[in-house]
Amino acid sequence: MANELRNEKRKFALKTGQIFFGEQQDCCDCLVWDMAKSGAMIEADLGEASPKKLRLISKALYLDQLCEVVWREGRKIGLKFAT
Repeated sequence: MANELRNEKRKFALKTGQIFFGEQQDCCDCLVWDMAKSGAMIEADLGEASPKKLRLISKALYLDQLCEVVWREGRKIGLKFAT
């Protein structure tokens, strides 16, 4: 299924946003690189923190979505929108 998501048509976004995660709702700024119907690719400086679920909010994209982390390579993070 992950392969199917990578082949999905993506729309270039390059907009700012924020992610919220953890029990105390830590917040981190992010950059949304691209989006599809089922997810997005973002860039964020999470350091060693590796949340499995988070909330992505971007006013510029009219987006407020719960997400699951599918992959992470350094600062780039692949997200799947939770249903």
